[in-house]
Amino acid sequence: MPDMTLFQKILIFYAVMAVISSLITWFLTHDKKRI
Repeated sequence: MPDMTLFQKILIFYAVMAVISSLITWFLTHDKKRI
């Protein structure tokens, strides 16, 4: 949608950041288990 509101952009931004942070923590825990 080209007419996205600022609220929708912030919502998507926070959702992406949450997914990235959870992926990073998941990889970190997997690395610790491997070591």
